[in-house]
Amino acid sequence: MTMAKKFKKQGFNYSTQRTIFYRHLNELPLNYDYSQSRYFGLFLAIDTPAPEEDVIFSYAYHVIQEGMAFFSVWGPDCQKMHTIFDEVIHAIEAKDIVSTNEETAILSVCHHHESIDEALDSYLNATPSEYYADECEAEYVLCIGSRNLDKKVKELMKKQIKFSKRKMKK
Repeated sequence: MTMAKKFKKQGFNYSTQRTIFYRHLNELPLNYDYSQSRYFGLFLAIDTPAPEEDVIFSYAYHVIQEGMAFFSVWGPDCQKMHTIFDEVIHAIEAKDIVSTNEETAILSVCHHHESIDEALDSYLNATPSEYYADECEAEYVLCIGSRNLDKKVKELMKKQIKFSKRKMKK
């Protein structure tokens, strides 16, 4: 039995009162642990071609079952990823595994016309549906692709953490 791998803690987002976790990989991780919070947000930054559809479906199903409450995706093929995530969300809702009213909706956003700066800023200031808010204590950021994107995303997260901390002190 293989142990699930963990994301690395990056810091605390004082704006949302959630801990930020990060990982840079070459592909979608099907064996990662999202247990730091009952519910969580997930941001995917991908600067490579999107994985095969069955891989995206498997990953989407896994993270939704783990407690994903809101989702954002950025990159060249982000519309494809967003569409598949939405299909999985709707399929799960149709099976009544996840309730389907406005207060319990799993939110998803595709940032195909935005810079990585704008997309990550939007995600790190997002709010899940009311149902998930009290138990949503983690924000996962997953970077798939180049080291340049990895470096950029890390810099942006550090800025957000510092900004939210300064804002909190005021």
